[in-house]
Parts: sequence; structure tokens; C-alpha cells
Amino acid sequence: MRMNDYCKNCLLGKNIDAFPASLSPGEAVEYKNALLSILEDEDPDLTAPEASSRIRALKKALWGEQPRDYYEIKRHFNALMLRFVPDLEEDILYAGDPLVRALQYAMTGNFIDFAAFDSVEESKLMELLGKAREIPIDPSVLEKLRQQLLGARKLTYITDNCGEIVMDKLLLRQILRMNPSVEITVLLRGGRVVNDACMEDAEQIGLPDMDPRVRCLANGTALDGTVLRRISREAKDAITLADLTIAKGQGNYETLSGCGYNLFYLFMCKCELFMKRFGVPQFSGILAREIPE
Repeated sequence: MRMNDYCKNCLLGKNIDAFPASLSPGEAVEYKNALLSILEDEDPDLTAPEASSRIRALKKALWGEQPRDYYEIKRHFNALMLRFVPDLEEDILYAGDPLVRALQYAMTGNFIDFAAFDSVEESKLMELLGKAREIPIDPSVLEKLRQQLLGARKLTYITDNCGEIVMDKLLLRQILRMNPSVEITVLLRGGRVVNDACMEDAEQIGLPDMDPRVRCLANGTALDGTVLRRISREAKDAITLADLTIAKGQGNYETLSGCGYNLFYLFMCKCELFMKRFGVPQFSGILAREIPE
């Protein structure tokens, strides 16, 4: 999906004054002009994650800024969420509808997003986990997903953030219980970007070894989204040749919406754009469907 005006204004607000005080007035003007040039690029295919990547590269080129290192944060949230696995898995197994419960927890995990928030409050995360059972899910989309999961031979699951990936693992286990014949490809980021999940996160939570029917694949790009023309051929094939794909998070929705493939989107609405788009309050869970061509 092409970057919209809301995302442009959001990136502008976050970055227009985000330069060191040591820059001369002329250098500050150079930076601001270059920033505006990125955001005003008329490339019809430019996505918000790609613009963010260009802005990070601009800051590195002009004054050597290195992106924030989220390694320890990612390790922390992965370990934190792993502590809850026994209780959450038991809740899923004994729920009236285990698929619904697994989806609710997977949506809730999407709160762990340092691209949307400057910090992630663990107290708020605990509050949301406690309320996960109350998340409503569109019944018509839910039943379409259920029927497709039961009949799928190949499923691709696109992850989003650290910590959240633990909730994804619980959902994947439930899918395997529903359909023992399905083969699952889990797509991860191809490099470190913000707190998004990459192969090292999958390894920390034991995802590559969870089941022989599950394989983990890095997508070949360090972008906080999934841009089909940028990811590796193997990663793109995993999406285009799958019976269905589940894509986690707002960034994956922003970059994949409108692609025409058989996708279901699963995320939590965190910013004003998504709240308006889906007509829901902040922190609402969403299960939406791409209408395949």
C-alpha cells in the first residue's frame, strides 16, 4: 500500500526536529530539506517502512547516527512472554473455542511495538492480557479463516514484533492441532529493525524446533513491514504459493493491503489512522481479510 498522508505527517512530526544540537543552521536546513524530499517522493509504490528506512540512512549519512539497539529489549520481552506460556496455553486448550482464544492472545501480543510507542509499558501489557478474552472477532471473517485453516496444505505466517512472537507460537500450535497435515512457513524479518522479530528471536523462543511441520524463513530485508518487491524470491513464493497467509501487525497490513493474495490480517489498532480506518477505540484487536483476486 502506498504511504498515505497520515503516515507522512506522522514521520514528519517525529523526525523534523530530530537532529543533534551540534548541527550548524545550514546543516539543519540540509537535513530538513532531505527529509521532506523523502516524504514527498512521488514513487507510487513507496511504503511507510521504506520511507522510515531512508530516514534512518539519512541520519547516519549526515551525522553518523546509529539506530537504537533493541537487542536487550527484544531478549527481555521474549523471556517475559515465555513465562506466561503454560497458563496461556492451558487457557487456550480449555476454552470453548480454542482458535478464538489463541487469536485473542496473538492480537494482544501486537501491543509490544516500539515503532508505534516510544516505550512499552509492561503494566499496560499485563492489563491487556487480562482482558484478551473480551476481544470481539468478526464472526464472518473468523469462520472464513477457520474453514481455510482446516483445509490448508500450506500456510505462511508473517510475524511482527519480539515478545509477540511467543503468542504467535501459541496460535501456530493451535493451528497444528486443528489441521495436523498443514505445513507452515514462518516469515521473519531479514535483519534487525526496531523491535521486529528476526531469526534470533525465533531461536530464543524455540520456534524453529517446535515441530517438523514448521520452518522459519528470513525474508531478506530489514524493513518493518513486508514489501513484496523487496523481499527474497523464496519469501515472496512462500506468500504467493501458500493456500493462505496470516500477516501480523499494522506494518504488514500497511505494506500488503491491496496485494490481492489470500491473506488474513491480525493486529491491534494502536495509532489514530487504524482507529479511524476500522472505526474502533485504541488497543482494539482486528481480524481482517484481503479479498483475493
